[in-house]
Amino acid sequence: MTWLRAIAIVGVMVIHTTASTAAAPDARTRTTGLVALALDFGSHFAVPVFVMVSGALNLEPDRYRGAGAFLRRRALRLVPAVVFWHAWYIGVRAVRGDDIVSSDIVRRTFLGELFTQLYFFWIVLGLSLLTPLLMPLIQRWGRRGAAVLGGLALIGTAAVAATSVPGQYLENALLWWLPYLGYYILGWVLREVRLRGTWLVACAVATIGLGALVSWQWENDAAPAWLHTAAPVSYYGAGMALYSIGVFLVAHGLLAPDGALRSLLEPPAMTVGRELGAATMGIFGFHMTVLAVLTATGWLGGDEPAPDLTTLLLRVLVVVVATLAVVLPLRRVPVITRVL
Repeated sequence: MTWLRAIAIVGVMVIHTTASTAAAPDARTRTTGLVALALDFGSHFAVPVFVMVSGALNLEPDRYRGAGAFLRRRALRLVPAVVFWHAWYIGVRAVRGDDIVSSDIVRRTFLGELFTQLYFFWIVLGLSLLTPLLMPLIQRWGRRGAAVLGGLALIGTAAVAATSVPGQYLENALLWWLPYLGYYILGWVLREVRLRGTWLVACAVATIGLGALVSWQWENDAAPAWLHTAAPVSYYGAGMALYSIGVFLVAHGLLAPDGALRSLLEPPAMTVGRELGAATMGIFGFHMTVLAVLTATGWLGGDEPAPDLTTLLLRVLVVVVATLAVVLPLRRVPVITRVL
């Protein structure tokens, strides 16, 4: 779980840093654009995997101490961060010269549009509030029943992904958790699954193929119409769901005590993993500030599509290194660690 969180938070930074280059009209005609597409959509497992890790930890019956204790612990962790980062990005918008209208701020906050990444807080808060209602079912049904429930929830999300329902009705502070419910439950269901040998290799090959497929498919006229309809490229689509679950399972197999990457479970590698995993909230909140600075100063091309591969990779390096250089030391400060 620790390494999955670390991998996912790096993925989030890569997505946002490469997005403008991947979305350029000529992206598919340039090597830089193709690399940006691969990095951007290849990292799109990050949000679903974050939700799966959250479910794997929060829905564990042996760790659950009742609704009151659970909600109190989650509130102490999430509420200060939600308030701080929304206030922070109101400040960022003011500094860069955006019009700040109180009614518009409220609307943007409710719709997750105040700043790029803040919608994720509503997903986590909603699923946390739902957890006390899920726990009696988890405890009664066990993994098999939970697998059915989580699978049906994820299939339902994939079924409506091609419609306007998610964006029109679900992407708001009250309901943003709903499309991710399947991921949340399946995170707990799959946390004990350890693929080995041929099964692990087959899953890894399929996962790499799915990652390549979604990178190729996104807004590509060459992709067949039925594929766009059946598995649109979004966090709600069937292709992204299978890709994210594949990443989760492959990571579990490789990072098992007898897995190929078992050395990462020992110091000093595990120390790095723990630092990154514990700092995900702060990294998630702060990295868009680094990108905002790059945009405002125009350094490395700002928010324009990267002109060459070197610039693209330098952007990713700068965002990752600058974010970690700020967040990791600040987490040592007792008061500040509440929001990081």
